[in-house]
Amino acid sequence: MTKVLKKANEEKETTLSCKKSYMNGYHLAVKIDEGSKLNIFLKKIKLCESDDGLNFAKIEKQIKIISKFEESQESNLPLKRQGEIVITESDQPIYPAKQIYLSLVVEKIEEAETRLLMNIISDWEKLNEQEQNVLIEKLFLIFGIRNKYGLKYSYLAFKSNVEYFKDQLLDFTDRNRKKVLEYIEGFTTEETVSKEEIKNLIESSEYENFDYFFEKFLI
Repeated sequence: MTKVLKKANEEKETTLSCKKSYMNGYHLAVKIDEGSKLNIFLKKIKLCESDDGLNFAKIEKQIKIISKFEESQESNLPLKRQGEIVITESDQPIYPAKQIYLSLVVEKIEEAETRLLMNIISDWEKLNEQEQNVLIEKLFLIFGIRNKYGLKYSYLAFKSNVEYFKDQLLDFTDRNRKKVLEYIEGFTTEETVSKEEIKNLIESSEYENFDYFFEKFLI
C-alpha cells in the first residue's frame, strides 16, 4: 500500500480510496483513466505476491463446497493474495470508501479551507482558544452535513482539533437534535455565530444530509 500511495503521489494523476471488503480485505483502490498511464503505473510499482501462511487451495475448496449448497456464483473466487493487483474496467467512481487524497490535493484543500476560516472571521488571532474551538466545531458540523457520506469522509484542516471534536460528538450520543443544537449554541458568542444563524443553517434546504448526519454520528 505504501508503494502504491508513493507512486500515486509522484504521478499526480490518480484517485485513491482505502477500502475493506470480505473478498479483498484491506486494499487500495486506484482509478486511472488512460490505459497507457495504467501500464506505466504498474511497471513502477512492481508489487510481488507474498506468502500469507494460508492454504489458499484448501480454503477455496471449502468455499466451493459451501457455494454449491448456497447456489452461489462463486464470485469471490479466486481469493486475492497480499500484494496482488486486480484490474477492472468501470465507469463508476471508487466510493463509497475512505478517500485518500494526494499530497498536492491535500495542500490545495488546506489552503482553501484556511482561507474560508479567515474569511468567516477576520480577527481569528484575537479569539481565545475556546472561541476558536467553537468555530472549528461548527465548521466540522457544516462539512459533515454537506458531505455526501457524512463527516467521516470529509476533510478539514486544523487536524489538531479532530480528536477534540470527536469527544464532543460522543457527549451527544443520548441527546436528540434539539439538545445537540442547544449544546452548540451554549458555547457561541456574539462574535461567532448567532442563534438565528444556526437556526437558518439547519432549516436551509442546502443541507439535505442533516438527518443522515445525525443518524450516523449522533444517535
